[in-house]
Amino acid sequence: MPAKAFVIQFPNGDYEYVMRRRPLPSIGDQIRHGGSVWTVARTVNADTPTVFVVPVQRTERSPSGVDSSRR
Repeated sequence: MPAKAFVIQFPNGDYEYVMRRRPLPSIGDQIRHGGSVWTVARTVNADTPTVFVVPVQRTERSPSGVDSSRR
């Protein structure tokens, strides 16, 4: 499969061109980029597709299994 180019657009307005051989990410997919995990929130198919991402929200759980973000 030939490599395909697309743009990752970050919430702060930064963007990065990416080339990869796998299929382009879809809405809801999680991707690891720049040492962080991102969720695809929106895509725009154009000459060079754009993938808009948001950071993955991680919840911390205590050893008892209680979600500490709800305290």
